[in-house]
Amino acid sequence: MSQTELDALIAQSTAKEIDDNDLATTLLIGWDEVTDAAGEPIEFSPALRDKLLDIYPVRPSVISAWFESISGGAKRKN
Repeated sequence: MSQTELDALIAQSTAKEIDDNDLATTLLIGWDEVTDAAGEPIEFSPALRDKLLDIYPVRPSVISAWFESISGGAKRKN
């Protein structure tokens, strides 16, 4: 993601111009090492992404991890 795209996405999120589902969908564009119950790899697809994001707390976790990654990994206070 370019800095311009990053800035725009942060601005949209801050201004509540994009909802959490759209933000998570924009951010989650693939995965590695995701397996099913039998240990078989699960190939990424938009349909499976949407199913995964519908499981609580996956959506807020994706968003939180993204914000942590762009803030330099700064630790949050509890």
